[in-house]
Amino acid sequence: RLEAGRVFAAFAGIRLAADPVHRDRHRLVGFLADRAITQLHFAGIQIFTNIDGEPLDSMKFRPLFERMALHDLPIIIHPWLHPKSSAGNLLTNPVGPLGWPFETTVAMGCLAQSGVFEDYPNIKIITHHCGGMVPYFARRIAMPSWWMAVNATGEKRTRIAANFHKFYGDTALYGNTAALMCGYDYFGVEHILFGTDMPLSSAGRRSVGNINYTGAMKYFQKNIEWAYDQNISGDYVTKSMDMFMKMLFLRANSIEKVGVILKASPIPRDLSPDEKKSYKEVLEEKALEAMDKALPLYEEAVKTAAQLGIAKSEWLDKARDRIKEIQPNSEALNIQITPHQFKVETAAPVVASVATGKPVASNAVAATPAASENKPVQIRDDQYQRNMKRIQNIIQLDIPVDDKVKQLKRIEIEAERDIGTEEEKVQELKKKL
Repeated sequence: RLEAGRVFAAFAGIRLAADPVHRDRHRLVGFLADRAITQLHFAGIQIFTNIDGEPLDSMKFRPLFERMALHDLPIIIHPWLHPKSSAGNLLTNPVGPLGWPFETTVAMGCLAQSGVFEDYPNIKIITHHCGGMVPYFARRIAMPSWWMAVNATGEKRTRIAANFHKFYGDTALYGNTAALMCGYDYFGVEHILFGTDMPLSSAGRRSVGNINYTGAMKYFQKNIEWAYDQNISGDYVTKSMDMFMKMLFLRANSIEKVGVILKASPIPRDLSPDEKKSYKEVLEEKALEAMDKALPLYEEAVKTAAQLGIAKSEWLDKARDRIKEIQPNSEALNIQITPHQFKVETAAPVVASVATGKPVASNAVAATPAASENKPVQIRDDQYQRNMKRIQNIIQLDIPVDDKVKQLKRIEIEAERDIGTEEEKVQELKKKL
C-alpha cells in the first residue's frame, strides 16, 4: 500500500513513442494519464524504463509525471531492453539476465537527477525487482563525488543520492531472501511493496495452463507406457496413473481459476451504478471465456484416460464433474473407459512324468531315455526372457544415453543378485546330498 486504506486494483499501461513520426503524441501524455485514472478508474500506470530507447528524464515525458503527481497515484516502471537503451546490447549476450536490473538502475539514475522529485515532491515511482542493482550499490550511490559528471553543485549531488531512497521497490526477487533484506534495508518498510512477477516462465511467457504441467505429464506417461510394455503392475504404476491424471486436470483447472479470480475481483467504489453493472458484466464475461478455454482440456483428460485405460482416478472424476458443470451434453461424458489389462502369468500345470511317474511341469520336456538321446533338455527361464525384453525396450526408448545406461545397469545389478541367490541355493542342495 502507498496510502492507508487504498486498494490498488489495476495499473494502466501507457503506450508512448519517442520517434519523430509520433512526436505529437507526447502532447497527449497528460491526457492519457488523466483518462486512465478519471475515466477508466485505474489505480496507477505502468511505463517502461525507456521509451524506444529514449531515457525517462526526457522533457517529452514530463507531463506524465506532472499528472500522476496531481492525481497522487503511482507509476510503476518495468525494465525493457531496447537495442538503443543502455542495456540493449545485452539482448543477445550470454549474460542477458543482467540487462534487466541494469536497465532499471539506469532509469532510476536518470530520474533521480532529472528534477522530477524536486518538482513533484509527492511523486510515487515503483521499481520492479526491488530497485534493480541500486540497494546493492548503496554506498557507491551515496558518495556525492560520483555525481560530479552531471555538472551539479555539491548540494545537488547530495540530493541526487538521497532521491534514490524515494523510489519504491517490489518483492519480485524469485525467493532471494538476501536480496530482499538488502532492498528492505535500503528503501525501508514503508517503501517495500508485495510483487510476484506472475505469470513468468523461464522459457518465455506462456499460457498459465501450460506452466510446469506438460513436462510432468510426459514424465508420468512414459512411466505408464513402460509399465505396460513390461507388464508391470503395482502401487508404483497406480501412483503414476493418478499423478498423470492430476496433471491433466490441473492444466485445465488453472485456466478456469483465472476466470474465478477475475469474477471475484473488487469493483471500484467510485463508479456509478451503471458503471458498476458494466464492470461486473465484463468480469463475468472473462470468467466464462476462461471456462470455455478450460473445457477442451478437461475433455482431453477424459479421452487420454480412455486411450491409456485409466478407468479409476479421483482426478478423472473431477474432470468429468467440471465438464458436467460447463457443458452437460459434452460427448466426453459418454466415453466408456476399459481398464488396461495386465497379463497374468499362471503357473504351468503339473503332469506325471512318463519315465518316473513323478510330477513335473508341463512346459518342461520329460527326461525320458529316448528324449535324452535325441535332443538336449529344454529349460524355460521366464526371468531371462523378461530381462531381454526390458533391455530391448530400453534401447528403443527415446531418452538420453546416460539414462539408458542407468536402466541397463539396474538390470545388471538385479541379474547379479539373482545369480548370487541361485548359487546359495546350489550350495544348500550340495550340503544335503
